Amino acid sequence: MAAASRKEPLIARIKAFVPEGETRRLSAVAQALRVSQKAVEEEVDGSYEGVCLNVGIRVGSGAARLPRSAWEVEHYQA
Repeated sequence: MAAASRKEPLIARIKAFVPEGETRRLSAVAQALRVSQKAVEEEVDGSYEGVCLNVGIRVGSGAARLPRSAWEVEHYQA
């Protein structure tokens, strides 16, 4: 029980796994952090600390609906 309370927050783990200026596949991030892809997506989209992260896929200047397996997590300087 004590080990779980010392665990780093998910958003901090995502930022550590995806270096600033780089992207990683959503599936690779989720697998490495041992959480679901949905958990990563919700943490990035629903967290103020995640303001420097994007999740999804970019196509030119727009967005497209693609399978989640094609999504990436991008870490950029805020």
